[in-house]
Amino acid sequence: MQKKIAVLGGKMQGTEAVYLLHKAGYYVLLADKNENSLAAGLADEFKQIDFCDKHALKKFLLQADFVVPALENKQALSSIIQIVEAINKPIMFDMKSYEISSSKIISDKLFQILNIPAPQPWPCEFPVVVKPSNRSGSEGVKKLIDKTELRSYEKDNKDLVIQEYVDGPSYSLEIIACDGKLQTFEVTELEMDEVYDCKRVLAPARLNDVFSAALAQMARKLAENMKLTGIMDLEVILHKGQLKLLEIDARLPSQTPTAVFNSSGINMLENYVEGIKENSSNNISIQAAIYEQILVTGDMVKLCGEHIMSGRGRLHLENNFFGADEAITDYNADKDEWAAILIINGLTIKEALQKEKQVIKNIMKQTGKKIFENLQPQL
Repeated sequence: MQKKIAVLGGKMQGTEAVYLLHKAGYYVLLADKNENSLAAGLADEFKQIDFCDKHALKKFLLQADFVVPALENKQALSSIIQIVEAINKPIMFDMKSYEISSSKIISDKLFQILNIPAPQPWPCEFPVVVKPSNRSGSEGVKKLIDKTELRSYEKDNKDLVIQEYVDGPSYSLEIIACDGKLQTFEVTELEMDEVYDCKRVLAPARLNDVFSAALAQMARKLAENMKLTGIMDLEVILHKGQLKLLEIDARLPSQTPTAVFNSSGINMLENYVEGIKENSSNNISIQAAIYEQILVTGDMVKLCGEHIMSGRGRLHLENNFFGADEAITDYNADKDEWAAILIINGLTIKEALQKEKQVIKNIMKQTGKKIFENLQPQL
């Protein structure tokens, strides 16, 4: 009998979950308070629910065999955990680990205790990077070059983490853990836009085996210390020959799991739902994959961070999209502006990047756009 999986949250994380769960052959039930959330049109069934409405939430979850939270609202997550525990449903989420990872102040202290290399905390030399302690990913991240900029930023922002600015290529790794078993996956390479939001994921990462193994060991060390039961991702920068840990997030990530699936054939959500069979590190690819977001607007095509997908309404999945293997998009030929997540595969990273260039050319030619914009982080 086909398993029913409840995904709670229909933004980018929910889109990720629905995509991967369908690839595994599950029947997907999606709930979100926004009836036009990104993933609402991708699921088999959609229900509009306020997660703080415990009666409605319980009725919805009773249909499911497994629960996948795909949101970061702590009040909603607390409500979900209470209902899941009351009706005894399995879930891919660990509230204790999430509490640690959602505070950069607490997680940075953990890195120090475990002797995990990370950017030097303030006081340090300029330039520095500042970020709010309680936000994930690139939200609120800013590079400041002197004390004047820092003082100005501190006036309007509280609970900041201030660290040395480190440059170099960025990488990500996911780990799942349950019943004492740990599994890590393929390392992915991240490219950022001008506001440090991830615009492109490459899998496999162009990172040697020694660094890849070190990153997997770092993930296991953290997961064991935190007693993780669920999923967590790590983001690092290779700076002057050393991997430095930027952050951890103990919740379902977006972007990277799909890139890993398309490159390695391994579906981390399926592995968790079906049960982790043994401790393992899976860093073997069968092909290369690119995951990126584009915005088509005015006379240009822009390669952007995932923030450009926000508020675009219900997305749909298309195959062979202007030459891309797949796209998750709000595209309509009559629209003046639309956005898409492009999934592009090739035998090697080089081949996939060449294919990606042709996809962009196809889009520009067929939509009459003249400019391609690929913004970079400020130096």
